[in-house]
Amino acid sequence: IQIAPNITKTIIFRAAAHQYEEGDVQHFWHSTGAGLRTRCSDDFLWLAYVTAEYIKQTGDIGVLKAEIAYLQSPVLAEREEDRYESTLKTEYKESLWAHIKRAVARADRFGAHGLPLFGSGDWNDGMNAVGKAGRGESVWLAFFLVLVWERMMHLCEMLGEETRDYQEKQLHMLEALRLYGYDGAWYRRGYYDDGSPLGSDCRCDCKIDAIAQAFAAIVSSELGFEKERAMRAMASVEEHLFDREHQMIHLLTPPFMQDVQSPGYIKGYVAGIRENGGQYTHAAVWSAIGAFSCGKDELGAEMLFAITPALRARDPRLEKAYRIEPYVFAGDVYANSSHIARGGWSWYTGSAAWYRRAVLEWLCGYREDGEGFTLAPHLSQGFSSFSLEISKRDTHYTIDVSLGKYTHATLDGCEILSTAHFLFDGGKHHVRLEYAENT
Repeated sequence: IQIAPNITKTIIFRAAAHQYEEGDVQHFWHSTGAGLRTRCSDDFLWLAYVTAEYIKQTGDIGVLKAEIAYLQSPVLAEREEDRYESTLKTEYKESLWAHIKRAVARADRFGAHGLPLFGSGDWNDGMNAVGKAGRGESVWLAFFLVLVWERMMHLCEMLGEETRDYQEKQLHMLEALRLYGYDGAWYRRGYYDDGSPLGSDCRCDCKIDAIAQAFAAIVSSELGFEKERAMRAMASVEEHLFDREHQMIHLLTPPFMQDVQSPGYIKGYVAGIRENGGQYTHAAVWSAIGAFSCGKDELGAEMLFAITPALRARDPRLEKAYRIEPYVFAGDVYANSSHIARGGWSWYTGSAAWYRRAVLEWLCGYREDGEGFTLAPHLSQGFSSFSLEISKRDTHYTIDVSLGKYTHATLDGCEILSTAHFLFDGGKHHVRLEYAENT
């Protein structure tokens, strides 16, 4: 968004154009126009999340007025898990805002614990059998949905629309998470169709999954929800999933091997390969964001540096094991003993984009809005100083930030508050921020 907002806008419009009238979206599509319709439960929610982030950073609320058609095809039959198809476009168009509201309404499908239905996979589409019968529930999706509803409320306020419905849903979901999400030292990943837990200490496989803990910490930071539990959950990530020897963060552990119950095709991967217990880099970045979100700044920085390919190449042992390019991100890193620390699926731009965002917005604390930016860095002994060069709207900022004996901030040599809002108002500026070590 910060680099090329117009490209972001184009991608948002393109994604909305691959949404069905019922609110769900194509899981992927090809240039021919054909794509895959599924029962995945998170795909359609990212339209709301990304658009809200785009508006927050650019101030371009007018994007919601864009008129876009829908896709048309028969809904999936009862026994039809997915369908690769060519589709028709509707003759009518609706605003992007209408598309977003349809998408978010599509998520109003909840199970016995009040948690959202897993469908044929949530973010982890390899868990396509958890909710195969239509009753499985996702704890991770519950946390993500809470974040989406929060952003919907902000958009409604900007548009002068009512927020009560989203607020009530959010409160009910947080209560369901409080009652049924926590497993004692971390959050569960979800529930199978039969009501048995996934991502629980009572299981042989997948006792803990990273993304439920990461998003619990993010929700805790944004809404003040169950802070002690979020802290404990991220401590469990550090204990069970962060492999310092091989500089990787496992998606889950142990891999799916022993349990008779199958979560889906993820179990078909060799143990420690890809999603089945290896590092999936999206989730590794989210784990670092989770650490920053609950105040574990040293851990967050350590995680981000651990998964950086360029730094991995400095260690001859890890470089030899990695075996792929050190200058691009890998979708996954293997944890299988026969291929430990080997990279896979390189040039993975999705995790690279999240990594950039984690470094800039959480580690360095640089957040843009429609008029300028703020700085709220997460400094620690492992990351005690940095410099940024920002050029935008005929404005250039040189920013120097460091830990010091006391908190002190200047703009062009004049003292300011360390919480100042900096404007893109033209000219060249120099910002110096020094933070006391105990701040």
